[in-house]
Amino acid sequence: MEAVLADTGFVVALSNRLDARHREALAVYLQFSQILLPQVVLVEVAYLVGHDVGIPTVVAFLQGLPASRFILIPATDHVCIVQQMVFASMQTAMVLQTSLEK
Repeated sequence: MEAVLADTGFVVALSNRLDARHREALAVYLQFSQILLPQVVLVEVAYLVGHDVGIPTVVAFLQGLPASRFILIPATDHVCIVQQMVFASMQTAMVLQTSLEK
């Protein structure tokens, strides 16, 4: 099963339908069955989405995490997982960035 690593920009674009990159982020989201999400990203996402779209969207995103494709990575584990992904497949680890740059 292929998985990718999400960053703040990806989650913000996915959460905000008015974001210029929302459609691209949604296409990538639908392409993968698992998207690794470091817990440390949640703080930035909550701030940015709350500021741009509103707190109800933040709450909906957080409540929807268990049913989503996102797999939360504990803050203590994210560095090791990122290293494993990069070494295992540079192409897979970079797919989000590449997809959003097109």
